[in-house]
Amino acid sequence: MIPMKIKYFTQLFLTNLFIVLMTSAVIAVLMTHFLSGYVYDSKVDELKAFGTAMAKEFKKTDNTVSIDKVEQYQTLLNAKDITITLFDAQKTFLYAQTGLTFQIDTNEWEKLKNGNQIAVPFEDGRFNRTVSFVLTPITTSKGVFAGGILLISPVSEIEKAINTLRNNVVIASGASLLLALVLSYIFSRFQVKRINKLQQATQLISDGNFDVQLHSKDADEIGNLANDFDRMALSLKQSNEEIALQERRRRQFTVDVSHELRTPLTTISGVADALVTDVIPPEESHESIRLIQTEAKRLIRLVNENIDYERIRTNQVVLHKNEFQLLELFEIVKDSLAFSAQQKKQRNPSRNRCLDFIKCRL
Repeated sequence: MIPMKIKYFTQLFLTNLFIVLMTSAVIAVLMTHFLSGYVYDSKVDELKAFGTAMAKEFKKTDNTVSIDKVEQYQTLLNAKDITITLFDAQKTFLYAQTGLTFQIDTNEWEKLKNGNQIAVPFEDGRFNRTVSFVLTPITTSKGVFAGGILLISPVSEIEKAINTLRNNVVIASGASLLLALVLSYIFSRFQVKRINKLQQATQLISDGNFDVQLHSKDADEIGNLANDFDRMALSLKQSNEEIALQERRRRQFTVDVSHELRTPLTTISGVADALVTDVIPPEESHESIRLIQTEAKRLIRLVNENIDYERIRTNQVVLHKNEFQLLELFEIVKDSLAFSAQQKKQRNPSRNRCLDFIKCRL
């Protein structure tokens, strides 16, 4: 995948701009084509309507053509730049524009004789200029073909109308494009702002601030991403708190283990020193050796308990309830404290009585 070196705002804006430009161009071309066809069709329909009306008028007069009447029609149609040409059944022009060289081909003549109206929206070969024309047949009251009416309108007038419409389309497209650009800019800025908000929240997470929350109410993909981010931040916060709690417990556990190990080690070291320096009488040496053995077993038990604790923490062992002699434990504590007190030249009869009381009660 090619790495993107363009900012997301620029990518989004250019994408929207490209889509708007393409859409505007396609709409402008289609509208121009449609309006051009519509203008041509409208002009042809207008010529058809005039031709049909004149043919009906001549039919009422039993084809008695009055030049004055035709000139009246021509005067009316001059405002629309429409020229009238009248011919009979032998293709002889009865009323025609000066210099007209129009020739009706055989196919058109046959259609005209059969009573069909002929419309040509664009013709540039049989006239001295490009025109639209309509041929309308004239029949007698008995339905006999008596000639026809040729109505001609120059395309230049139609082109003027088309150019006007085309200019209006261009102006409308330009205004729409400008509005689309403004909306695209606003939309792009809005989307980039949401992305930047996510980026800032991510930076806070990377700095160790797990309290950040976006609280997005949007239902789109970015909104869903923000909600997922909130859940991730909450999960990280809980994990971080759990890690901190475990770290505190680990430190406390280390302190407790160190304390528990120091007590029997101190006892063993003290008894061993007393034996070496003959502080303990020979008759009591056996008891001292037993105490060293007991404290050594206690050390082994503590080490094993630490190993068992680690196995329990990793779910590698199952706990079972067992009964044990509590009196033996108190005897060990009594002997350890008594020896420590003897080393420090301290006696506490009340403590002995307390231990004896416990012994008696147990």
